[in-house]
Amino acid sequence: MSQNNIKNLTKYKRIGIFFLYDPKGIADNSVLYFLEQVKPHFAKLIVIVNGLLNDESRKNLIKIVDDVIVRENIGFDAWAYKTAIDSLGWKKIEQYDELTLFNFTNFGPLYPFSEMFNIMDNKKLDFWGITKHHGHSYWNVQIEEHIQSHWISIRRNMFSSEDFKEYWKNLPPINNYDDAVFKHEAIFTKKFERKNFKWDVYVNTDSIKEYSEYPLFDNPMKLIQDYRCPIIKKKCFAFDYVISTGENLSKAFKYIKNNLDYNTDFIWETILRLYNYADIKHNLHLNYILPSNLLLPPNIKNTNKIALIIHIYFLDLVEYCLTYAKSIPKTADVYIATNSQEKKDFILKYFSKLKCNKLEIRIIKNQDRDVGALLVGCKDIVQNYDLICFAHDKKTTQAKPLSIGESFSYRCWDNILKNEQYVQNIINIFADNSRLGLLFAPPVYHGPNISDKWGTNFEITKNLAKELGIDVTIERNKKAIAPFGTIFWFRPESLRTLINSNWSYEDFPKEPSNFDGALLHAIERLYTYAAQHEGYYSSWVMSNEFASMELENLSWLYYTNITIKSIIKLCAQYLRTNYPLILKIITPFYRGLRKIFHLIPRRKKQG
Repeated sequence: MSQNNIKNLTKYKRIGIFFLYDPKGIADNSVLYFLEQVKPHFAKLIVIVNGLLNDESRKNLIKIVDDVIVRENIGFDAWAYKTAIDSLGWKKIEQYDELTLFNFTNFGPLYPFSEMFNIMDNKKLDFWGITKHHGHSYWNVQIEEHIQSHWISIRRNMFSSEDFKEYWKNLPPINNYDDAVFKHEAIFTKKFERKNFKWDVYVNTDSIKEYSEYPLFDNPMKLIQDYRCPIIKKKCFAFDYVISTGENLSKAFKYIKNNLDYNTDFIWETILRLYNYADIKHNLHLNYILPSNLLLPPNIKNTNKIALIIHIYFLDLVEYCLTYAKSIPKTADVYIATNSQEKKDFILKYFSKLKCNKLEIRIIKNQDRDVGALLVGCKDIVQNYDLICFAHDKKTTQAKPLSIGESFSYRCWDNILKNEQYVQNIINIFADNSRLGLLFAPPVYHGPNISDKWGTNFEITKNLAKELGIDVTIERNKKAIAPFGTIFWFRPESLRTLINSNWSYEDFPKEPSNFDGALLHAIERLYTYAAQHEGYYSSWVMSNEFASMELENLSWLYYTNITIKSIIKLCAQYLRTNYPLILKIITPFYRGLRKIFHLIPRRKKQG
């Protein structure tokens, strides 16, 4: 929306100061859309940026707002507002009826802002917000009920007062997140209420405060559906949930997508660019459980050009591979990669029976096994297809007994190519979800290892991502989300950066290469993050039969492995999300108790 077409739509002459922080200096589409939709309600709108702002973002912002100020990244939002207030001066601010201080931490508007302004403009208030925190008192740390600082509108009666001016004149240093909460956000509302200034919020959640003191974070579905809340908190997609099964966010996201006039691509763009993928997947429950005995109707007609690529090395597994390959649509092209003419002839005897559009068997180097087959041996054909299933003859001989590896192979193959109906359901899922980049089986939770741990592969994976220009958040303390076993469906566009790199067989270690921490293990863990870099999400997929087994297995694993340590970790995670100051206070005491505990002599075992 150009500046020339913007009209003030409210009875109040309003000035807004919008705070923006982005670690990469980007004002993305979610921010631009938010500002475009809110600007008609302001006579003047200023954006103040902490830290970086790239040239493209500055150009995009200035098309929408009246001024952009970039400052050093100190003082969080409070000092950004103070900087803008000082820059404007009270004399200029007092030409307006209302001053709004708001920030980038929400997606929206999910409903037109006019609904909110129409209601709040007709209330006799001195200041107001969109939502509130209901406060709490735990372990001598008290937070009072307050307007949440992502949006606070102040009317002239209050912002022209000496009390308000003194507040900003004497604003203390804000050095960290706790300071931002306890020295500004959590005290602002009651400080001015006690000076007889009247306040309220647009989304009044008093009736559900017993369910959550922070409804905007804990119950976005109810706020959006029942209260027509115009925003959803961005950090819902990045912070763990503890007080529920997490249904609220995933339900809210689906509700927004299916019922509201808000482009969920804005959400995908932001969260995939900024957040760790393990958090995104966890909070949105990005899993598909599909029937293998029922064909689900697609929402969008599927016109994808499909290929199956299989790397086969072990001749005793050719028939096993063929059994699953028969699940592929008859219109698909099939490519087999192997490492000798003798093996090619042997494979052809079996696969010549396969009904498909095209069959091609290639002889490649036996170097880096399946990864080399995809990134070097079949690289030339990958971009010719809309959707590809990649598989290989998995034989995990290093794990004893061999049933461990055999079950791992079953997990991979059966959840990717179980039967014709199941495969068609997978193809339809891709057709219906344009942001879906990869589908693969969940990680292994049987035998001696749990495969979603980084092990010795973290540094090599992170270094490879940096080398390839894959710019996403990868953290050691978060689960590795990856197609372990390297059997998966993928949209070639989602792996463009990885596939288009100039790989050669010489990049990979010579066989045998069974040691962990090698390049092939880094690539195996990088697929998901490469897709994230391109703007795609990845998901686990399971057949309904396998999901039934997995549910029982995970329940047993949890029952037999829960410990005091895991309980402490869960409590710490909850405090870190909701009460960081409390965690900060008790951590030194906890560490002291641990030291004392370790000094206590242990009774030696007998025998």
